[in-house]
Amino acid sequence: MQFGARASLYAAAAGFSVEGDVGFDVLVQLAPLHFIADFDARLQLKCGSHNLFMVGVQGELEGPRPLRVSGKASFEILWCDFSVHFDATLVQGEPPPLPLAIDVLAQLTQALVSPTGWSTRRTAAQPHGVALRSLPPAGASAPLVLDPLGQLVVTQQVVPLNTGRDIEIFGGAPVAGDRRFGLTAALNGAPLAGSAVQASFAPAQFFAMSDDEKLAAPSFESMDAGCVFGSATTVIDPAQVIAAPLQYQTILIGTPPAPAAASGPGLHAAIANPVVPASAAAPATYTLTVPQLQSLSRSGAVGRAPLRRVGRARFRNDLVQAGATLKPKGWTIMPKGDGTAATVAPSVRTWSEYQGALKALNRSAARWQLLPTHELEA
Repeated sequence: MQFGARASLYAAAAGFSVEGDVGFDVLVQLAPLHFIADFDARLQLKCGSHNLFMVGVQGELEGPRPLRVSGKASFEILWCDFSVHFDATLVQGEPPPLPLAIDVLAQLTQALVSPTGWSTRRTAAQPHGVALRSLPPAGASAPLVLDPLGQLVVTQQVVPLNTGRDIEIFGGAPVAGDRRFGLTAALNGAPLAGSAVQASFAPAQFFAMSDDEKLAAPSFESMDAGCVFGSATTVIDPAQVIAAPLQYQTILIGTPPAPAAASGPGLHAAIANPVVPASAAAPATYTLTVPQLQSLSRSGAVGRAPLRRVGRARFRNDLVQAGATLKPKGWTIMPKGDGTAATVAPSVRTWSEYQGALKALNRSAARWQLLPTHELEA
């Protein structure tokens, strides 16, 4: 956990000014408890641009046992200045003991058998063909109701799966037993195919890192958290679908006046009461195609409704072309000198997994470094 603050002061009158600032930055490790706090403060009196008096202090507080403070205090009066260094142990004692090792597999198993970890979903891209009534929310003991075209989802937030490297810590505590975890399923003894579901995990909660690595690491990463079972491409048999084309007939109410070929009183009287032959053809049925419907819907009453231009609807993309997409952040292991990128397994995707591969490469000598891929594309 990291936090900090800074405040500044400035006041001026009659050619004199007072300037000052105070701030601190704290880095805390929760288990076992350990913290480092950097602090600094300064106050200065000036006449115009000339210094009259200044006092400042900066240092570091580390604890909780032993609790040690060190730093430097500085004083300036006109053109004279001197500093005093200090280093003292305020509280003696041994560091807090490490917490007991945790069986991560037991906690993962408990999360997977919990009813709250299971859910169903429908693929939005597939037409369903029928409307299903809504069911009341399922209780803790009620079975899940799975749509025939739906998918079954199981997920948890205890530990990331398929990491490609060992889980070294668990919330600051050592790990007992298994250190790598994956999820597979079987139906009537046959393996059941599934795709991974991802969730956000904090790398520093599962992998041992130095303070520099913790500050450089992303706060959260998308890692595998479960599986989704069921095909996203399953559709209703087209032979069983009854097509309902959008058809309409153009019916003219009344008769429009015919265009006048010439002027004259007698001709106007004839046009005002035209005669429609009894053998006029019946109106033809017109079928509207899907592209035409999409094009005309933008200028219809619904497309021009004010509701489509307020809130998040202002950013709706109704055009055929796809909108902008963001690439996932990638990483590359490069030599510190000249050379080509290191080859890693295709399963290595996240920053944490690349860190594991980097440590393996630098085991004999620190010749490799980890860089964001977008910095290399230029």
